[in-house]
Amino acid sequence: MMFGALPIDFDKQSKKFTNLLESFVNYENTPNISAEFYEFVKNNLTNHEQGFSDQIIDIIETAKLAMQNIYPKNDLKFHKKKLIEHFKSDSYSQNLSLKLIDIVGEQLEIKLDEEEAKKRAYFLRKQLPLSVGFFQWILTTIIEKNIDMTSHNSKAKRWNWIWDYQISFLISESNINDGRMILVTSDKEVKDILNQYNLGDKVMDITEYLNFLNINGNC
Repeated sequence: MMFGALPIDFDKQSKKFTNLLESFVNYENTPNISAEFYEFVKNNLTNHEQGFSDQIIDIIETAKLAMQNIYPKNDLKFHKKKLIEHFKSDSYSQNLSLKLIDIVGEQLEIKLDEEEAKKRAYFLRKQLPLSVGFFQWILTTIIEKNIDMTSHNSKAKRWNWIWDYQISFLISESNINDGRMILVTSDKEVKDILNQYNLGDKVMDITEYLNFLNINGNC
């Protein structure tokens, strides 16, 4: 969207995943997918989740060291307050957007000048506020609640924030053609985040969604 282009191998990869997903359409039959493939998917999911967690830990630890250097005479409570302010700031939001623009530009082998990159980063923040807002929420939540991202509980419940974060890119005030984008989930944290960005009307639990479609029944 930001560059009006797709990666060279996008269509090939998209078709591959579409074919695999179609194997699950018929619930009466077990998809003809090998155990090796399931293991491949499992390992890839785990690697992506751990990589995401490691990245978050590195960002927070680097910021902690910076705060200690800037405010060497202040205590941990003060440093924590400053960290939260830093990650919630408008300047950090813009830096995150710039980083996203740079990542996509590298994938597409498109180089923008500094001024154009700033303009697109600002546009991204306005059009897709959760593209950076969700990531900021993750960072501040970890600090506010003193979450250990290496714990067993985090591996089970927080490492998969990566998938929520990616899904969040789809939710905004924009429509696809004339279609309204709706996220169907009962995840309280996700609902809270969308409400913070005035997107609460874009999320429904399964019962609300079935009522929205005028379908009676339970899932």
